[in-house]
Amino acid sequence: MHIAQTLRPPTGRLGEIHGRDELLELLNSRLCEPDGRFQVLAGLGGTGKTTVALALADRALQQGRKVWWVSATERRSLSGSLLGLALTLGAPPAHVEEVRAGVRDAADVLWEGLEGQQGWLLVFDNADDAAVLALGDTSAGDGSGWLRATRAGLIVVTSRIMDQSVWGRHGVVEPVLCLDAADGARVLQDLAPHAGTPAEAQALSRRLGSLPLGLHQAGVYLGSPFASERTFTVYLEALNDRFPRLMSSEGDPRSGVTHTWELSLDALAAQGRGQARPLLRVLSCYAPSADITSALLDPQVLSDSLGTTEMSVRSGLEALLSVGLLELGATPDTDEVTGVVVHPLVAAASRQHLDIHVTTAAARALRVATGRLRPDNPEDWPTWLRLLPHVLSLLSLPPATLSDEGLSATAWAVVSTCSALRWSGAWSAPEGLTRQALRQAELLGPDHEAVLCLRYQQALTALYQGHHADAESQLSGILTAQLDVLGPDHPATLATRHEAAHLLVEKGRLAEAETACRDVLRDQLRVLGPDHPETLATRHGCCAPSESEAATQRRRPATATFCERGSGCLVLSIRTR
Repeated sequence: MHIAQTLRPPTGRLGEIHGRDELLELLNSRLCEPDGRFQVLAGLGGTGKTTVALALADRALQQGRKVWWVSATERRSLSGSLLGLALTLGAPPAHVEEVRAGVRDAADVLWEGLEGQQGWLLVFDNADDAAVLALGDTSAGDGSGWLRATRAGLIVVTSRIMDQSVWGRHGVVEPVLCLDAADGARVLQDLAPHAGTPAEAQALSRRLGSLPLGLHQAGVYLGSPFASERTFTVYLEALNDRFPRLMSSEGDPRSGVTHTWELSLDALAAQGRGQARPLLRVLSCYAPSADITSALLDPQVLSDSLGTTEMSVRSGLEALLSVGLLELGATPDTDEVTGVVVHPLVAAASRQHLDIHVTTAAARALRVATGRLRPDNPEDWPTWLRLLPHVLSLLSLPPATLSDEGLSATAWAVVSTCSALRWSGAWSAPEGLTRQALRQAELLGPDHEAVLCLRYQQALTALYQGHHADAESQLSGILTAQLDVLGPDHPATLATRHEAAHLLVEKGRLAEAETACRDVLRDQLRVLGPDHPETLATRHGCCAPSESEAATQRRRPATATFCERGSGCLVLSIRTR
């Protein structure tokens, strides 16, 4: 059997290190005074775990310590390197031969030599598959294999596996997170000093989520004399349209943003957790860096959409957390379960693999989440605000990536969101939402019920902002279509008739308004019944308020109730003479 050479740490790769002083000081203190446990530098692929380990190795070499660096990506080469190290440490060649013959434990041979030395550093790099570190029936973290408790030196493992249970009680997981925007900007300026100002570098750093791999890739590109984009600002703008080209790599997949996380998903699939991949695709449809609330993570909804089980969904989410592809979000103030966050570059890379099954699942989960909230309930408004970025994110998806079901689900979610915004006092906010939603929903056709309800929300926005002529034109067109498509007794049709009467009030045509209101009431009594909230509200609206009450009511939006399909059915207060 060929025995691979023990590798000297490749410290020549190191450049200026930013934002890691505290972590390096911690590791250095454990190198100087080992506490018996090995350190696992764990985190999302691309956070610079290997760079931190190299920086520590460089310090150790400068301190005159013995340092060994082995790759943990493949079992055979790892074993060969460690047996080579054992020979270097004085292991009898006969013992190595016995290891080959299967009559002696390989880790025992190595550790006999390591325990005879003091103050050394041994780094296992890229241990993203813990099984590579296992020997025989042992696991990586059980303390009897390659990784053991020792005070003779310090073992450091770099890995994407953040799950403490994998490493056992002798391992300590030290998360390696993204940099802050200022440190990220310094990385960019080190690599591309002429590409712009510190403020422009910070803007690009924020867009890249201050992920070291993304920063390095962008900086190296901008530092090239042959780059098409020469400044931080131009590169930032180009990311929107040319993300795959700017963030890919023709070399090692680990060095390219668009490929590195596929390695993590491949590893999870090999462990029988292949459901993690479509789950990440679904979550990447939502807003990156924003909390994806528990309302969007309903295992039953996701399992139905993805054709799996609720247990499989939970397991998949845990798997994504374990390798850093998801992070836990901020703890909400209410009793709501904590959500998750997707890094912006992870989301952008994952969006390169979307299909209609994924986007439909994301849209369906959003519609269910909004459907469980009441737009008129102030207690629900904080949740609406947390969902709003995800509504906007789904609206940014090209219509061609969505099925009719996905387009419809997104449209209905927007209808409900517009109602909630209006109830909370954000009168003008629905204007942009409805415009964008109608543009996305064009493929559904002008007579689709969700499209008609979006147009209705758009008309309400015009009405509440005092654009009466525009509102009148829109409501007239909507009512014509609703009568033809939905029929005169549909709740949405009745809601539009409400608003048409409300508009007559605003225009001072009070006699016509009263007649229109009483006509609506007559039909609601017949269709909805006398005890339906909309019927009761209209009966109230047909009462004659005082002059002062009428003046006040004309200055504020009508009260709203909601039909089963989510369209706003607004109550009228009409002054009669």
